[in-house]
Amino acid sequence: MKNIRSHERGRREFLQQSLLLVSTLPVVGSLVTGCNDSSDMPPNGEQAVKEYDPAAASLGYKPDATMVDVEKFPKREGPEGEKQFCKSCQFYTARNNNWGTCQVVRSGDVKAGGWCSSWSPKS
Repeated sequence: MKNIRSHERGRREFLQQSLLLVSTLPVVGSLVTGCNDSSDMPPNGEQAVKEYDPAAASLGYKPDATMVDVEKFPKREGPEGEKQFCKSCQFYTARNNNWGTCQVVRSGDVKAGGWCSSWSPKS
């Protein structure tokens, strides 16, 4: 009889811990991805370009331009490079303050504060 109660208690604890874990996943996910509000998501349910997307990766796309490896992409280095963001590129069209489309990386929306090696100043 004691063995059955121990088993029931173990199963109950497992279920309680599982429910706790499942309920915390959205919070943990937003912390990991850095998405803490709707302004950090593309508008109208669009998909954000992923850094590992083949086209984005080949161009060194980063949604945060300050994270670009300037040794690999020296174009982004120095005072002139610090002015380069998707929002100031000729290939970028804004959708809202934080997101827009890119004529070069077309697999989704790019961050306004992002960067890739195809950056070219708006005329």
